[in-house]
Amino acid sequence: KRLSDIFGRAINIEQLLEKESNIFQTASEAVREFVNSIEFTWVGIPIGSGFHVDHILTREIGLKLFNSFVQNKKMNLFFYEDLPYSLNKNWLNEAINHCRTNLKLKRLHVSIDDYIDKKKELIMLYQSQIKERDADQITNYAKTLDSCGFYERIWLVSNKGGI
Repeated sequence: KRLSDIFGRAINIEQLLEKESNIFQTASEAVREFVNSIEFTWVGIPIGSGFHVDHILTREIGLKLFNSFVQNKKMNLFFYEDLPYSLNKNWLNEAINHCRTNLKLKRLHVSIDDYIDKKKELIMLYQSQIKERDADQITNYAKTLDSCGFYERIWLVSNKGGI
């Protein structure tokens, strides 16, 4: 479900969290329990660009729980571009700015030269949502991030004063 289906074109994160508060609280607690039950070092969540409700709720859960993750020193959190939504620069910038409200983000480019064919194969699993031309657009985008090959862009998170 897209946010525009819920609220029309005027998107408000607080309205979404209020409307989906039961899901948000249940998912937040499940994530908190999961994080506390295992040892790992890296967690990636979508940056929540565009109007994809699941991606935005996931991002907000990550933002809400970031301080407890840091206190446990169990993980490093990073955001990844949720493509194809992040191809829209306005949506991407809005999502980045939202995350920067309480966090310091460090942008990194990660080489995916060895995985670009597999990436396209996996993208094509979403045939109900993504057509081959969209998959081509996404893989071509990976070439625009760096002239030396195919790259993904991620934002490593550090604490800037609490959430």
